[in-house]
Amino acid sequence: MIVRNPIRSRHRSGLFVGLNLFLVATACLQIAISQEQEFCYQIQLDGRDRSVFQYVSRNFLVFSDPSWTTNPAVKTVRWVETKAGTPLPQILPANLRAGGENPWGGIKLSHLPPGQEFRLELDGKPAVLKRVSASGSTCPRVDLLLDGRWRDYEVLQQRANSFGTHTVGCHLEILGEEVLLALPSLENIRVELLNSPKLEVVKFRRYDRLTFIQKYPQLKQRAERLWGITSLYLIFPPLKPGEELKISGDTLGQRVSFFVRRIGKAL
Repeated sequence: MIVRNPIRSRHRSGLFVGLNLFLVATACLQIAISQEQEFCYQIQLDGRDRSVFQYVSRNFLVFSDPSWTTNPAVKTVRWVETKAGTPLPQILPANLRAGGENPWGGIKLSHLPPGQEFRLELDGKPAVLKRVSASGSTCPRVDLLLDGRWRDYEVLQQRANSFGTHTVGCHLEILGEEVLLALPSLENIRVELLNSPKLEVVKFRRYDRLTFIQKYPQLKQRAERLWGITSLYLIFPPLKPGEELKISGDTLGQRVSFFVRRIGKAL
């Protein structure tokens, strides 16, 4: 017959309860930290709400209005009603590869303190940036890197790192009543329409480089000069303004995602 020590049993029970409370507290703390690390901004440019054109990482805010094809000139930087001595954020160019193949521009800066309002002038137009609670409809998903804009479309890439990292790269063309997206070589591709009532899977056609050049000989020079010899080509129907596609696939043992948005006439 085994006789248990009641004091030791109570001690172990206390340790078990204490450990559970510690784990619950730790989980709550982690949730609070993750919520504090969400970033969302109200952004106005020349009196128009342009919050939808914010792109955030854990370290930076990028604001890129579709009216810019190059990085804007920055003037008149100041806080609005902030504590004395609060340093002004450094404003950097957002697109270091600005040019004809990546026709967009913007600004990049470290995250503002919560609730703080920041005013500046961008290409001669007044702009206001204010960090707000990350619960609004225009709050972005974190780590979507703007990769380029082409004729009312923008392409984004999902990145786990900050905006300073190199992007895999892609390109978009309008082919009459169809849209072409040139991507790195991917396997197990899935194309989804995100803002439909159900997660609709979109029909698309996929071509390797040789088949694509045979079908679209007018694009042979651009394919060879710009898009690389291992590129994959997807053809899909045009999107309506505000619609968004998610294109996922496997490359180098990792699952990567690209997003195509129809921004219309700059919304």
